[in-house]
Amino acid sequence: MIPTFRGTTAPKGLFRVEVGSGTGAVFGDSFRGTGAGSGTTRGPRIVSGDKPEYPANARAKGWEGTVRLQILVSVEGQVEGARIVGSSGYAELDEAARRAIQEWRFRPALQNGSPVAAWATLPIVFDLR
Repeated sequence: MIPTFRGTTAPKGLFRVEVGSGTGAVFGDSFRGTGAGSGTTRGPRIVSGDKPEYPANARAKGWEGTVRLQILVSVEGQVEGARIVGSSGYAELDEAARRAIQEWRFRPALQNGSPVAAWATLPIVFDLR
């Protein structure tokens, strides 16, 4: 079974990936594991990735929203799968987030101190402010 991690206690500003007119994406240790065992257990952690491109049509229409993606991060730290589990309400924003996350790199999750593939949930915020 592949473990699932959810961001639960990360500071609010660290947990958002801003897309819009701001300074860019905010990356940090957004995921935390909750397992028990003899070693460290934690979720995947973002290493690098470009912020999603704000679709021109969405920007022109003033569309904003948050896309919640569930991603499968491999032992090598690559995204092996991504699915939208919470829509922004706009297909263009949802798809832009899903496309961008495919290129991101992570430190893999750890279960009892060993790297493992794991699912994690990540919000991507599209904000024009």
